[in-house]
Amino acid sequence: MFRALLSVTKMFRHIGPTAAGATDITPSAGVNCTGADGVLFTAAFGAITAGAVTSLQAEASNDDGVADAYATIAGTSVPVLDTHDGKLVCLDISRPPKAYVRCVVKRATQNAVLDLLTAQVYDFRTNPVTQGTDVAVSEIHVAKPLGTA
Repeated sequence: MFRALLSVTKMFRHIGPTAAGATDITPSAGVNCTGADGVLFTAAFGAITAGAVTSLQAEASNDDGVADAYATIAGTSVPVLDTHDGKLVCLDISRPPKAYVRCVVKRATQNAVLDLLTAQVYDFRTNPVTQGTDVAVSEIHVAKPLGTA
């Protein structure tokens, strides 16, 4: 059965552009992964100063941190090197341990710029997925002939 990725993936803008700094960046809310297969976080980095200690780390909570505080998901720290300027760094959490998951950008020592951090909740059993308010336009095109737009 054919399924377009966009039809089974709900996309979110998790963290917007953040200026150079050496402090952690924590999103204001997690992403609801109830019933999903997983969530893929993709961070786009700008300038990272030599010697910066930067990483992505996933945390989970049952209720978006209301009564159940966020806790680190063991083994999910992904290092971001100071040579990753202008690169993407991805962290995929398959079968999240709790309903809500968020990605924290850990920064220390030297400045690191975060251009954007997205979250893509995927569920290959549910089709189609309705996009949230973070997505302005989404289109799926299947087997169209070559030609002009």
